[in-house]
Formats: sequence, structure tokens, C-alpha cells
Amino acid sequence: MAITSTPRTMNRTVETEHAGNPLSPALQNYRPPVRSVLRPYYQTVIWALCGLVVLCSTAFAHEYPLVSSALRASVVADRSTLLIGKVSVDTADTVINAAQVETALMIAADNGTAYVTMPSFVRDSLLRKQGLGQLTLADAAKALGADAIAFVTTLRIGNLVRSELVISAGLKYDISRRGIGYDVLRNRSDSTIVSDPAVLASLQRALCNVLGDTALYSNADSVLRVRPTVLTAVGGIAFVPKEGLPVWSLYKEKIIAAYDAVQNVVHTAMNDPRTTMLDVETRDLIYSRAGYYLVENDDPASSIELRILKAYDVERIIQGRITQKSASMLELELQLFDVTPERPTMITSARVNIAEDTKEALAKAVIAATEQLLHISE
Repeated sequence: MAITSTPRTMNRTVETEHAGNPLSPALQNYRPPVRSVLRPYYQTVIWALCGLVVLCSTAFAHEYPLVSSALRASVVADRSTLLIGKVSVDTADTVINAAQVETALMIAADNGTAYVTMPSFVRDSLLRKQGLGQLTLADAAKALGADAIAFVTTLRIGNLVRSELVISAGLKYDISRRGIGYDVLRNRSDSTIVSDPAVLASLQRALCNVLGDTALYSNADSVLRVRPTVLTAVGGIAFVPKEGLPVWSLYKEKIIAAYDAVQNVVHTAMNDPRTTMLDVETRDLIYSRAGYYLVENDDPASSIELRILKAYDVERIIQGRITQKSASMLELELQLFDVTPERPTMITSARVNIAEDTKEALAKAVIAATEQLLHISE
């Protein structure tokens, strides 16, 4: 699902054959997971020998020999070898760099069940031997015995990280499948944004979508156990009065109350492993990049807002209303919609009563309704 109307500032990218930027601290000490008795001790040696065989043979032949499939099978049984071909990132983004994305893709692939990535030093040795520009990616992949080539683009807008992964396979590497994955930045060290977890999760989800396997990481370590998600935003929460009843203070302060309510929706929805939830700041940044600034958290999303969200691949939106049922009772209803610009389709709803005229009571009701709406406790 392409984002055809993404602002040009998100498309300013750099493509690298191999990344030269320093790795972030969280990835510097990465080691491939232990999948068998052999891998922890022999994988590097085997790949070094594999690279040596290829480089020696290319010095004496015009054809690039394939690395033995038996040798590859001895590294990781029942997996295809994946060559990372190109990594594209936003040149202006200081939070995400190409080396980080390449390492994250290696972690994502190696912790799944379909691929084992070819070490970058094997690829780079061949490129240096033959000379940059002398080999196509297909030639290099064939020479190294790779079963598939990966092309990845990772971009960020606000706190949303988007990774698009294309894997090409076949005898001529001309059969391609594409997947997109999302995650949000949540981690900080002092004032520094730690983007590694979001980059990795977005690539894992992109790989799940390439393979059509939602359970790809079901047996991985708990920190790596992710699945594809639905990109979701929050709209407004309207305050509906009732004539003849005393006006609650929440209604008198509805602008502030509505803002607090949508923030609580976002923070609660982030606990759902099936949802990637846009925070309010990123949502408003998306609107502003499209030239729309009239965002009210106490009104439902307009058709203009829905069209903008749809252009950014947002699939669902949570909206709601608070209705005064009696002098001593309010009812909060949250609704989950499929995002369609003209007429959103409601998927489900949740209702919770509010018996106290306080922000604390509203917050508890919003949290409970969001958990009920998304079945977070299940």
C-alpha cells in the first residue's frame, strides 16, 4: 500500500551499498541469536571461507561461481540467504542512519524463520575485489550465492517510523514482494531519542508483511516478539449537552478535557500489540504538512482530516462523544472506524459511565473504554 501523497520532505533519501555511519550504542554489541549448536562458533568462519572461495575463483574465471548450497545449509538449515542490497534513509534525519537500519534488518531477518543475512564483510570484500560499479547487485548476489536481495527504505515523520522492505528472488532476482511496517518512538536517554527499538520493530513488521506471516516472531525472544499492526489515529471527543440539566465543569472546560481525553486514548492504545498508534503531536504534524491547521480535539475528524490521514496510510481512527444522561451521570462512547474520506465505517464501540465531575474520573473512563474498544486485556 503505497503512500502516494507523502510530502516530498519524507522522500529525501540517500541510498548506500553499505553504511559507514557509526552504530548507535544499543546496536553496537549485537550478536546473532543462538539457533543451533554450530552457529555461535562457526558462522563467522564459514562465511569467511565462503567469501574467500568466491574471491579466489573470480580471479581465475569470467563467470561468478555460486557458493555451495550445501555450505549455506550448514550455516542455517531451511533458510534462504539474504543479501542486503540498498539502504535508503532521510539525509536530513539525525535520529536514524543507514548503518543502524542495516543492522536492524540483519537482526529482524536472523530472528525470523525464513532468512539468514549474508555478513556485510563478505559482500564488501567482493565489491572491493571487483571494483565499485563493475558489478550489478544481481551479479554480486549470484557470485555470493544469495537466494534473495533486500532493498529497504526507512523514514520518519514526528515519532512515526515507517519501513518499506522489498525482497527480490528467483533465478534473475526479478520476483519481488513488498511489505511496510510501522512503529513509534517511545524511548529517550536524557534528551537523546533512542530510535533503535522502533526501527527494528518497523522492519520486523515489514518482513512479516513481505512473507505474509503474522506469526514470524512468535517463538522469538520476548523483546523481539512482534506482529504486524494497524496504523491508527485519534480524532476528537465531542461533548454533547442536554437541555434542562445542570452543566458539568467538564463541559465548561471541554477544550482542555478533550485534549486530556485524546491523550489518554493514545497512551492506552499504545499497549495494544496489534496497533501502531499515532501520538497527537505526530498527527498534528501530518496535518500541518498538508497545510491543515484547524484541528479541534473536541470535534470529530473532518473529511479533510480523514483524507490526509488516508494519504499517510492510516487505516483506523478512534473518535468519541460524551453525552449528559442525567444530572449525576455522563456516558462516554468511543468508536473505532475504518478510515474512508467520505463516510467512515464503524467497526466497534465501547461505553463507560462517568459519575463524578472530575478530570480523574474522565481519565479512568477513557482508559477503560479504550481497553474495551481494542480488547487490550485479551
